[in-house]
Amino acid sequence: MYNIEKSIDSLEKPSVPEHYKTLADRLEKVIGKVAREMMSRPVPEWARWNDITELFERVSNHFIKNIQVLSGATNQLSEQVLNKENVDNNIIWNSVQSISDPLYNLVSLYHFIWSRPFPSGMEQGQPLLAAMVERVIKDYMDMLDDVILMTKTEKAVKTWLPYGPRMHGLSH
Repeated sequence: MYNIEKSIDSLEKPSVPEHYKTLADRLEKVIGKVAREMMSRPVPEWARWNDITELFERVSNHFIKNIQVLSGATNQLSEQVLNKENVDNNIIWNSVQSISDPLYNLVSLYHFIWSRPFPSGMEQGQPLLAAMVERVIKDYMDMLDDVILMTKTEKAVKTWLPYGPRMHGLSH
């Protein structure tokens, strides 16, 4: 059990694996990029959608595919980085890249939804459809923030990170 009094008296800093620090730095960059991209919603510029069915099919296929990839990548991050004592920087980079690609694709999907006006009489559906994608992005970024916080202290590393983040429901 962790002894706080011993920690206060000791000149040693709590031990957090170095690869957790590297992971946190890389995840912070991903979060920053996504946050910047989500700050402004594009103004619909192209021709109005004529067939809402085509739009929903495109959005649905793209959304599900990227959620599945993101889910698998998140689970791999737990297995290949968070549950290991020492991890090579290349593995960390690949894990973060595996997460960031589908996450950036979801941001692009969000912008795509706003790129063209919905058909006349269905305009109110546009913010609802965009909100579904936005919610997933924001919830995922919150989870990444939690991972970063949990990599900062020895106590958090020992109690929470062995279980790691997981995404369930849409994985392969």
